[in-house]
Amino acid sequence: MNLRPNSSPRRRFDTRGMTLLELLLVMVVMGVVMGLGVGTFASLDPGRGTAASTVRGTLRSAVQSAKANRAPAVVQLDAKTGELTPRGLVTVGTWHFEGLGLRGAFGVDGIGTDIEKSPGVLGEALEFPAGARARAEFAIQDDPSFEFSGGFAIECQIAPDAASSAHAISVGNVFGLYVLATGAVRVWFYSVDQDGEQSGQVVLDSDAAVLLPGEWSKVRVEYDRRELLIVVDGVRVARMEASEEVARVQAPMILGGGQKPFVGRIDELVLSAWTIGEIRKLPASVVLDKETAAEIGFDAAGHLDARRHPEPLELGLTHLSGRRETVRVGRWGTIE
Repeated sequence: MNLRPNSSPRRRFDTRGMTLLELLLVMVVMGVVMGLGVGTFASLDPGRGTAASTVRGTLRSAVQSAKANRAPAVVQLDAKTGELTPRGLVTVGTWHFEGLGLRGAFGVDGIGTDIEKSPGVLGEALEFPAGARARAEFAIQDDPSFEFSGGFAIECQIAPDAASSAHAISVGNVFGLYVLATGAVRVWFYSVDQDGEQSGQVVLDSDAAVLLPGEWSKVRVEYDRRELLIVVDGVRVARMEASEEVARVQAPMILGGGQKPFVGRIDELVLSAWTIGEIRKLPASVVLDKETAAEIGFDAAGHLDARRHPEPLELGLTHLSGRRETVRVGRWGTIE
């Protein structure tokens, strides 16, 4: 019996393994795929490489502002929103009362009534004689530089001639200096309510006898919406905590005058305002540590403010990927 041969040939399978070349090609492809995966994962962390530099840049700009203006500066840190808000004390008016007139260094000149010139700490001073309602007036209410909602500072040389209570300086009827008959210094300011309307008055008195009749004293008052200070001849004589917003200036600055006229001399008057710089924000993928200080302050030399921060600071940043970074602030204002 003849059998017909199978018309389809028998299939044969190659049982050999992969060649070395094929294995290398597979490894190359896997490396490319894994590299793309790492890149994709890294793209989920947009704060990588930018968050720490943003913090360092903001802190360094505050240090430079303090040095340039020879005045304090701070950076506020909001852990909830990731916002970094730099604030600095900037001089907005200076008056030395030399020569004729009442010229200011920034073009804010004044007009005087019954005032005189007399020897000052250096050169001439403004004198308010007894028996007159002497006053000097400076139209600051229309100048946007005189905006004090974030705080203020007044510095001057003052020499009362008599032990009596009197208004010495009133800035736009919003804040000012009052000299008491006891030789104490009183600083006051009006705050605003939630609707932005002028509300209560905040008052701080120093101890008695910090001012002596006929003698020059250097007085500085400062309010930064954290504390209100009175400093006489470099010594802090009064302090209180306060955080209220300062009311808007709507009137001239007045020296002397008032129902109880000031009798004495004023020299080297400097007026400063706390201003807000460019607000920066961290990426949403980066979170500040909860224990991070809400505000970092620098003194007039650009050093870390020792009153607020007795030790160097560390700011911790946590990324979405779990990576952590630390920004360090040294005692001398170094940012690392």
